[in-house]
Amino acid sequence: MTEVALGTLFQLIRNGLSIGQDKSGRGLPIARIETIADSEINQARVGYAGLDESGCRSFLLQPGDILFSHINSVPHLGKCAVYRGRPEKLVHGMNLLCLRPETTRLLPEFAKHLLRSPTFRSRALPYVKKAVNQASISIENLRTIPVPLPPLAEQRRIAAVLDRADELRAKRRQSLAELQALPQAIFHSLVGDPVQNPRGWPRVTLAEVIVSAADGPHASPQYSRDGVPLLSTRHVRPGEIVWEDLKTISPAAAEVQWRKRRPARGDILYTKGGTTGVAAVVDTDVKFAVWVHLALLKLKRQLVEPFWLEEMLNSPFCHAQAQRLTQGIANRDLGLKKMVHIALLLPPLELQREFVRRRAAIAPLKRAQRASLAELDALFAALQHQAFGGDLPRPGG
Repeated sequence: MTEVALGTLFQLIRNGLSIGQDKSGRGLPIARIETIADSEINQARVGYAGLDESGCRSFLLQPGDILFSHINSVPHLGKCAVYRGRPEKLVHGMNLLCLRPETTRLLPEFAKHLLRSPTFRSRALPYVKKAVNQASISIENLRTIPVPLPPLAEQRRIAAVLDRADELRAKRRQSLAELQALPQAIFHSLVGDPVQNPRGWPRVTLAEVIVSAADGPHASPQYSRDGVPLLSTRHVRPGEIVWEDLKTISPAAAEVQWRKRRPARGDILYTKGGTTGVAAVVDTDVKFAVWVHLALLKLKRQLVEPFWLEEMLNSPFCHAQAQRLTQGIANRDLGLKKMVHIALLLPPLELQREFVRRRAAIAPLKRAQRASLAELDALFAALQHQAFGGDLPRPGG
């Protein structure tokens, strides 16, 4: 397959308009990094700056333009999306490159898959400049990266195959998201609206249903190559602990931490820094330590079921309280002394256990959906490898 320098395939590669943005909704929408977070143009995640067309005409995107994230954390560097004319007018904003394909040589849908491929990423990574909290790749370096260029008819076929596979993955992710939302629906059907509390459940504070709340050490951790996993806020999602991309500390350092806060099955991890107010039950016997921005809650089990309290803390009712109690902008913090004042509803244990039973019935469905998604991800990766290696099978071949 012929290879050419990436820069020869685009009429235009440029940075976006540098201007302060807000969420006012005034003026034309402006694309930002969040706009392409899911590799599609998300009209709900744009910025505004009171712009009209006369003030930014040269930065208006054209259908077929590709927005490319060239300043981001390393895992998200290179995310891209094709602008297809929705919203009708969209301003090219800062921290994103606009790549306008020369369509007589390069189809936008093929270009999107090319830029997202492991083949391209492996060739781009040597040019990535890393800083403390982000990484970047320059336009000059981007232009020089060699890429495969099949004929237009083959580009169209490759894009169609990858689009179909990607669509299957998207549907599976959507099904999984709906299952993820189901426990909250069950919670509301049993408990009712926590704000209105139409069933008159007793109101208590978090302090009344826990034995203790402790966070991790405030000193910077000393990492070791092999040791005990150290969990931070990025490992805690609503109702889930993510055991990926872990750093470790020495067993000796972990033992020091465990003198005050030894995690055990049935405890709750609650985020108190960064993205605050997110809860997940410890549902494992794996030994781990926690960082300063995680609180470890030990519960009064005679009053609350862990999975019920997890759902209560993740409800909009409690999450909104956590945000009001959180202080700081760059360094957000929900202190231990503040979080214990979060108000809860406390229905009888039998009702809490009924919620836990119904929630448990969803778990096998979620496992099946995750396994199916993993298979589709593996299939998509194989198709990418074949497509950009020049050996994507043809139907009946």
